[in-house]
Amino acid sequence: MVRRLVLAQIAPKLGLVEENAARHQAIVREARAAEADLVLFPELSLTGYLLKDLVSDVALSEAELLDLFAGLGPGRPIEIAVGWLERSPGYQVYNALAHLRIGEDGGARLLHNHRKVNLPTYGMFEEERYFSSGKLVRAYDSPLLGRTGMLICEDMWHPANPLLLSLDGPGLEGVNTILVGSNSPSRGTAEGGQEPANAAIWRLLARYTALTANCLVAICQRVGVEDGFVYVGGSEIIGPGGLPLARAPLFDEAILTCDVELDSLIRERRMTLPGGALDDYDRLRRELERIGRRHLEDER
Repeated sequence: MVRRLVLAQIAPKLGLVEENAARHQAIVREARAAEADLVLFPELSLTGYLLKDLVSDVALSEAELLDLFAGLGPGRPIEIAVGWLERSPGYQVYNALAHLRIGEDGGARLLHNHRKVNLPTYGMFEEERYFSSGKLVRAYDSPLLGRTGMLICEDMWHPANPLLLSLDGPGLEGVNTILVGSNSPSRGTAEGGQEPANAAIWRLLARYTALTANCLVAICQRVGVEDGFVYVGGSEIIGPGGLPLARAPLFDEAILTCDVELDSLIRERRMTLPGGALDDYDRLRRELERIGRRHLEDER
């Protein structure tokens, strides 16, 4: 079962939802014509990142999000993961990544929506000022990818999140695929001076996650400039065990396409899946409960 994955490494225009949506639609149409199965976009790909006072103007309801992709028309089914600013029924605003399925009739439906759980608020980042934090890290079933999980940028830097996805499935086998949308501004220089320091760190994170969660990891980064910050790019797809499958260039827009033999990857994953997952889960639960009790006692 070969699945064609497309990572759309683009430079969204800040605050211009309709214009960004039109770009998304064009990319999805081209991917559909090329018989792609999934298109992954970066974090906040519909809005841009440094929104500040624009947040309330560009946040969308779920119905409004689906309407943006209702005009794709009939054709081959395709799935897309798009970064958006979600306005909840209670008027909370979330940095979110939505996995949509576009059916043969062109209708869009939501398979899963991940709200970013770890909001960076340091240096240039001010997400806690503008966004509410998600509370859940959950796997779900994709008709084309199987058991899948999503994370957004900073979520990947917290090892508990991939760990949860790696256990969230029948028999604690967890996900086959983790999709990640990210906005990572260039900073520092890696050892050897060949790339920005954060680009090197992202490559390490991707490989570590694919190795330890034993799954396919697809990370879509944005590029472009906002308020003087240059976004790094370098989107990539990593196979189970940490094997690099495809990588986009740094700093430039790119449409990265990779054909993945999902059955062989799943088979390899199951053959190399460490034993004792249930024991690991029980130990993790016990130790977290112990740490939590001690923390409560320390606060008294």
